[in-house]
Amino acid sequence: MKLTKLFIALQLIVVMCSCNTNEKSTQSAEVNEVEIDLSLEKLAPDVFNLKFDSLGLRCYEVICKSGDSIPMHKFPENVLYVIEPGIVEYTLEDGSKVISEFKKGQAYIRNAGNAISKNIGATNLKGILFHILRPNEIDMTYESSKDAALVEPSIYQVLADTNNIRVVIATYKAGQISKLHRHPDYISYVLEGGKTEIIEKDGSKINGELIKGTSGVFKGSEHVFKNNDTVAWKVLMVEVNRKSANQ
Repeated sequence: MKLTKLFIALQLIVVMCSCNTNEKSTQSAEVNEVEIDLSLEKLAPDVFNLKFDSLGLRCYEVICKSGDSIPMHKFPENVLYVIEPGIVEYTLEDGSKVISEFKKGQAYIRNAGNAISKNIGATNLKGILFHILRPNEIDMTYESSKDAALVEPSIYQVLADTNNIRVVIATYKAGQISKLHRHPDYISYVLEGGKTEIIEKDGSKINGELIKGTSGVFKGSEHVFKNNDTVAWKVLMVEVNRKSANQ
């Protein structure tokens, strides 16, 4: 518990801020291979800005201009949250093409694969891309009465949920405090910032500040959250209820 508190405190200070594999050993090998081969920030540095990489979870800021093309590359299961919409054409290894239209404010949980991608729309596609470098092996089971989205549905809005990956928007009004709830490991990306206070299950408190555009990886925990500001803040959360590589 002390290590968890310290980890969260350090993060807050620094930040100031769909398919399953039947053979687990095969899926783990694929995850390891992806970790070695995949470096989008090197493949297309003008498009992908690596924000965070920890615990088998990776976060990129994406700005794909109209006409930008990314050569054939491998990608793991991933989540794309769209900030500015766009249309992307994917060319698969067999030469077939798939066109995807990404809408503003939507979250997409996508399968692993290989493709060439090109922005064929007239606008620049902007978003946050999360790579899930963990096998689909559930990390924990806990009482549904503690689940954040069930305890506080007015605060935690679920955008997508599949394969033990869930995308949530947490919106806390000024001064709002939640009930006690629990999250699995998650990646956060601050959409609108503000001052916060975490109240742990044992009553201890951690104060911090969320800065717009920052991200981090957090271990699962049970706590109460409070908006200690005079303005609302909003955080995108990708909850990953899967065991990390070191478990």
